Amino acid sequence: MLASEQDGEVAGAARAITRALAADNLDLHDLSRLLTGRASADSARHDHANPKPPHPGETPEERRSEPRFRRVLLTGKILLPNGGIIDCKVRNRSADGALLQLASLIGIPDQFVLRFPSTNEAFGVEIIWRGEREIGVRRI
Repeated sequence: MLASEQDGEVAGAARAITRALAADNLDLHDLSRLLTGRASADSARHDHANPKPPHPGETPEERRSEPRFRRVLLTGKILLPNGGIIDCKVRNRSADGALLQLASLIGIPDQFVLRFPSTNEAFGVEIIWRGEREIGVRRI
């Protein structure tokens, strides 16, 4: 939408990007550093100084046992048992799981195969919590 000929679509896309970044205590400058590979130690410390609040309904047992990797901006593919594929954004990732952002959670089963097209990795996961448009998954 940022490349649209319609000014309103460009402005709407920019606002959506800004809102998505703000939800993780990031801004457009952080995005620029991530995209150009210049993420600094200051931005990494910013992440830990202002952690995202826990998701509603999250229990201590569901919290990560391993520290998460730094935030990533990857695309993922949810491979459904019936052969369907749903695109998702990978908000962060650890050795044992990931935080996925989706347009809708309708039709997402409790277990599925998660694939990362950029690395051609694929593995089975199970959902450990569901938010409004996010899910936390753990490798199985």
